[in-house]
Amino acid sequence: MATANSTPITKTTEGGVDYFTATRAGVEYCAYFMASAGKWFVASHRLALGRHDGGGKYYDRVEDCKAFAALPTLLSMGAL
Repeated sequence: MATANSTPITKTTEGGVDYFTATRAGVEYCAYFMASAGKWFVASHRLALGRHDGGGKYYDRVEDCKAFAALPTLLSMGAL
């Protein structure tokens, strides 16, 4: 786990895909790079809604999502 901007970011790998998770302002985010689309997909889930389904958004650059603003820097430093 690495922390930047007070947002802990954790990494897990399943099936050869790296998944990054972070929680910011009561919302849990999960990001992964979709090679087939050439973009990052960030799924979001508001924790106050319990097990309710969340949404998601595609990003050309993962750092455009505030929860993962420091991810490229952390990866380049080998922190994750």
